[in-house]
Amino acid sequence: MHFTRSTRPSQRARSGQAGKQRDSESGLDYFGARYDSSSLGRFITADWSSVPVAVPYATLTNPQSLNLYTYVGNNPVTDVDADGHAKEANQAAPGSDCEGSMECEQQAQQAANGTPPTAQQQNQNQLTPGQQRLVGALAYSETTTGTQAEQEAIISVVVNRADSGDRQYVNRGQAVNVENVANATAPNGQREFQGVGGRNFNAFLNGPPNNPGARNAAAAAANISQHGPTNHATAFLVTRGQAPTQRQVHNLGHVHFVGRVGNVFLYAPGTQ
Repeated sequence: MHFTRSTRPSQRARSGQAGKQRDSESGLDYFGARYDSSSLGRFITADWSSVPVAVPYATLTNPQSLNLYTYVGNNPVTDVDADGHAKEANQAAPGSDCEGSMECEQQAQQAANGTPPTAQQQNQNQLTPGQQRLVGALAYSETTTGTQAEQEAIISVVVNRADSGDRQYVNRGQAVNVENVANATAPNGQREFQGVGGRNFNAFLNGPPNNPGARNAAAAAANISQHGPTNHATAFLVTRGQAPTQRQVHNLGHVHFVGRVGNVFLYAPGTQ
């Protein structure tokens, strides 16, 4: 992911909630993983995890944990949040949930430089223009007639893989980033994303074709860049409307079905 530099440390004061840095421009308190609004009594972005899950850090028997915007489960009198994740996450080893995450690594580097990302940047989570073109081409090559929502679902899988920090999604010895995820090859030598390098993929890279599918892919890439992934999946299958076969799903590895967007079927690691 790409982040621009944030407000200089001299413009920030350590006067926010729980002793956290307060952004003088927005009045929000920086907790590391995200920003909190003391006036609203909640975080301004949902809790997240480097491992794609439906509801990060939720305890299904605790309804308060299902709201990913609350501060320590709406119990600030006795509990505190150390890093911007849900209360349960604070019991884990420091940095354990951020291990391998590009977003966390960049935030850590910015923090080391004294420049945590601004609230606006954290909401945008931008892809570079080159990354937008790449993931747009990938999505278009998978379905040249896809709707914007279908293209966003595909692009989200690429971004989720990159953000996971999991080296299984890239070739041996490579860094886990959008470019290497998109260009990864499977053990059998075939592309992880079969359309990459093909005619439609290259046509998009050389200047998106003037057709609805290409326009949808370009719009989808821009939307994911600005707002982030639309799902938590790390694999997908595109069909012509019918459900994928058991063999097709088996070829994805140890995954379970998490949802469908049009003709795009989405899967996440593990069993449900």
